[in-house]
Amino acid sequence: MNSAVATQVCKNCQYVIQSDSAESGWRCGWEYFQIPPLERKAKRMTEYGEVEATDHCDKWDVSARNA
Repeated sequence: MNSAVATQVCKNCQYVIQSDSAESGWRCGWEYFQIPPLERKAKRMTEYGEVEATDHCDKWDVSARNA
């Protein structure tokens, strides 16, 4: 996925987390990904806000992770 053509929606965001426990199937992992990788500890999925794939916010970002 090229960031120049990526639509700014949650399903294309580097912070999105797929979740079976979310009715929409998606949760926002922005807070989780702000912690350095070696310090990250996953919380219960319900601790991450549920989002729709077509939602978007000012924290939207795309990276090679989604490429």
